[in-house]
Amino acid sequence: MSKDRLPPARAAEEIRQQKFPDCKAFFLSGSVVSGEATAHSDLDLVVIYDSLEAAWRESFLYKDWPVEAFVHDPATFKYFLQMDGQAAKPFLAGMVAKGIALPVASEYSLALQAFCQKHLDDGPAELSENEITRRRYGISDLIDDLRAPRSHAEAMASGARLLEGLSDFYLRRQRLWTTDGKAIFRRLQDADEKVCKQFESAFKMLFSTGDASLCIALTEEILQPSGGFLFAGYRHVAPKSWRLE
Repeated sequence: MSKDRLPPARAAEEIRQQKFPDCKAFFLSGSVVSGEATAHSDLDLVVIYDSLEAAWRESFLYKDWPVEAFVHDPATFKYFLQMDGQAAKPFLAGMVAKGIALPVASEYSLALQAFCQKHLDDGPAELSENEITRRRYGISDLIDDLRAPRSHAEAMASGARLLEGLSDFYLRRQRLWTTDGKAIFRRLQDADEKVCKQFESAFKMLFSTGDASLCIALTEEILQPSGGFLFAGYRHVAPKSWRLE
């Protein structure tokens, strides 16, 4: 990436004028707003129109900036907000609530940001008992794979799945929003610095040496308040509609 590319807000405003001049609201978000940008960060944009046939996501380059645009109208925005809420990963709400309205804030953009912030403040729904049981079983199965992996490579593969599954379970049991990928440790840090350090130490050891002992101990600690590891007695019944005649 060029060191001479436009400042992010200026580049975003030019994009708004050229590609989305008739939009109702336009937000710049992501790491360039939060102060965590790197040389390879992109511009994350949320664009709201009065009405669209369908929402879309678009990726493109603008003057050496990689750009991700998420384009909605109020109805599609609410739908995606609901879908994100069911997954407990408030991607879209976070982009708007923490974003910058361009060219300036309006009554509509401020109201939308307040709506999204309330959505974030309310937190995700509690996990049902069935979902807690299902996740305990899945995490326990991954731990069994780590107790005697056939190779370091297999341990890393199981560990990658465990990192996402276990962090998700921990956050959801705290009634906190969850996430995946590179944002996991930031979300854990926000939730509990001590727990975040436990995750870092455990998975660093696993990925670097193949030693899963800290991961097993951490998993046991996190599952214990919910009933611990689970195998014997687990039963999951498929919906009756899952059949072909």
